[in-house]
Amino acid sequence: MVDLTKLASFSEKEKSNQDSNEAALVIRARQGDKQAFDVLYVRYCGQIKRYLSRMVGDDNAACDLAQDTFLKAWSQLPSLREPTRFTSWLYRIAQNCARDYQRHLGRLQLISLSVNAS
Repeated sequence: MVDLTKLASFSEKEKSNQDSNEAALVIRARQGDKQAFDVLYVRYCGQIKRYLSRMVGDDNAACDLAQDTFLKAWSQLPSLREPTRFTSWLYRIAQNCARDYQRHLGRLQLISLSVNAS
């Protein structure tokens, strides 16, 4: 029989190690280490693409938006105050990219309708 308290304790330790490893990667990336950022990219790119795909309803647009998300993250990384908040910060950037995309689509549709009405 599996002792659930030991399993829970192990999983908390594992999560703590993963969090500290992630924070170390973020700190290195903030200092300009592209390899550290590559590791973060590989770790989160699929998740970000799925998140964006659900938000905008278009897999191709989600791929483009994921690229935009990581480009913005790389350029804004020095402004990230708490490396332990990287994941939520990255998702916020993705959310903002999706909202900008949806606003842009709305404008294009309005322009398209007004051009056809003339």
